[in-house]
Amino acid sequence: MERMIIRIWSFVVIMIACQATSLAQYYIRGQDPASIRWKQIHTEHFRLVFPEDYEERAAYIADLLEFIYEPASMSLGHQPRKVPVILHNQTVEPNGFVSWAPARLEMFTNPPPNDDVHDWIERLAIHEYRHVVQIDKLNQGITRVLSILFGQQATGVVLGLGMPPWLLEGDAVAAETAFTFGGRGRHPVFEQGLRAQVLEKGVYSYDKAMLGSYRNHVPNHYEFGYQLVAAARHFHGPEIWDDVINNIARKPYTIFPLSLGLKKKTGSTISSFYENTFLWLDSAWTTQQEKHAYTAFQRVNKDQNLYTNYRSLAFLNDTDLLALKTGMQDIPRVVRIQPDGTETVLFTPGFFNSEIFSLAANKIVWTEHRNDPRWEHRSWSEVHMYCLQDNNRKRITRNTRYFSPALSPDGKTIAVTEVSSTDEYALVLIDAETGEEQERYAAVENAYLMQPQWHPEGTSVIAIARDETGKRIVSVDLKNGLFATLFHAGHNEIARPRYLDEGRIAFTGAFSGISNIYLADKGKDEVFQLVSSRYGATDAVLSPDGQTLVWSDYKAAGYHAVRHTGGLPVLKPLAEIEDHSVAFHKTLAEQEGLVVTEGVVPCNEHEVTRYRKGLNLFNVHSWGPFALNVDTREANPGASLFSQNA
Repeated sequence: MERMIIRIWSFVVIMIACQATSLAQYYIRGQDPASIRWKQIHTEHFRLVFPEDYEERAAYIADLLEFIYEPASMSLGHQPRKVPVILHNQTVEPNGFVSWAPARLEMFTNPPPNDDVHDWIERLAIHEYRHVVQIDKLNQGITRVLSILFGQQATGVVLGLGMPPWLLEGDAVAAETAFTFGGRGRHPVFEQGLRAQVLEKGVYSYDKAMLGSYRNHVPNHYEFGYQLVAAARHFHGPEIWDDVINNIARKPYTIFPLSLGLKKKTGSTISSFYENTFLWLDSAWTTQQEKHAYTAFQRVNKDQNLYTNYRSLAFLNDTDLLALKTGMQDIPRVVRIQPDGTETVLFTPGFFNSEIFSLAANKIVWTEHRNDPRWEHRSWSEVHMYCLQDNNRKRITRNTRYFSPALSPDGKTIAVTEVSSTDEYALVLIDAETGEEQERYAAVENAYLMQPQWHPEGTSVIAIARDETGKRIVSVDLKNGLFATLFHAGHNEIARPRYLDEGRIAFTGAFSGISNIYLADKGKDEVFQLVSSRYGATDAVLSPDGQTLVWSDYKAAGYHAVRHTGGLPVLKPLAEIEDHSVAFHKTLAEQEGLVVTEGVVPCNEHEVTRYRKGLNLFNVHSWGPFALNVDTREANPGASLFSQNA
């Protein structure tokens, strides 16, 4: 007992010493425009604060959060206290976070331009709410005592010292995967970095996996954290992390509470559990690899010393390729690659917000993210153009919310997808010189549109459309504005559709458990596998003479530009494709037994009131028996109160 008391007081001393570090918990990501009028909705477990033009969607999010309140917290055995939720709809950056001191959940509503098969807001709400459950669950035992002494900052310190990012994010990714038809845990591209690393380079040490490397590409904590969390749930049941987090909260003074808690449940410390999990995955991924045949190819780009990607490929002429080059030793650049691998830098783009660069008529277009110079929570996605003929580049649009631009074959018109601040989606045609809007095609039933591409004759545009039924490739007739479905993939991930010629469309699909390239042939009214890759393939394009197929093929060293000559590879009907992946997502879905969609979320009446800033100026969340100078980070005798208007 005496030793435990010594440990507890030692931890308190460490915690006080960490107060300068804990200032990071006082997290302000930015400010919204002062002109916004804010409203609020109070429910039993949440208080939503949102811009007044977002009221309709905010009401649904309130219903959604209440609906997932119990099921999304069940496997952690904890239902959190009421928490504020702040919605931001003036930025084009898709994101969300949960911060403690003060406690709040913030969501940025604009979906990614390459979104999932399941609605962005639903996945985001589940993911971020799971963080609320994780952190609020820490407020027990010794951590609860420390919270009484120091306020919410105490929970923040225990969180920072006891719960590594991989556990926080891996568990949240597992939740978004379990409760939706999508989620990153279902995407082959989400695991391909780890799978390629393990099968080509071996299993890295736990420390290297957690901390990263300047010499090797190390998949991030979301990717390897999901594998650890999902594997633990697969082999030890859905409640395993409940007890582990309890141990972190109740015994933070043990310095290694995560490892000790995991050992009680599995018999392994965290490092040995990591090693055992990835040795098992090594065997499972090897078996998966042996069950597929692969498409032969030759690499186009030369060897790189460090991890490098070549994406968004296009033919500049009969032989030379355009590519977006990124990597550990390169800032993003658009390069020209000759058949022998020689590269020439064409230009350096700014902060582009997707990897889609479109080429036609000696012009290249893409979109860049631009922040408001005053308000961090307002930004735009603007179209830029580079002219190969005179090496001139310019910004085509200003203060727009356009994504994934595609140039028409004659280079005169750009097709873009647009997302309004109130989540309305459309395909928009703009003038390639002036940026002025020419035509607008509203999505049927407000399906989310992504990644448009022109028909070679310029008469129609294809795109990915996503709604509650999943993803499909649609064609928009530009004369009458009618949408037609060319291929419905359901809740299978598809992306990056491109015309190879007038009748065949190549696209990326996840049907085999590996992200490969497929072919929709309108002449045969059938879909085939076009490219079978070991780890992942995308961005297929056919040479002008129809004899060389080029694509980006993934390996542990990154995406290579590769080619297959002599026409198209041997085609395999989609009906014959088999999935031999590990598929932890099936276990997670069975454990939770609920898919959250708009169709199952009850619709309730909400009282919407004005959010008055003047009445919410003070929000005391933390305190301490010392006087802390925030500027110098010095602690002196006295007392402190901390307040932040979230």
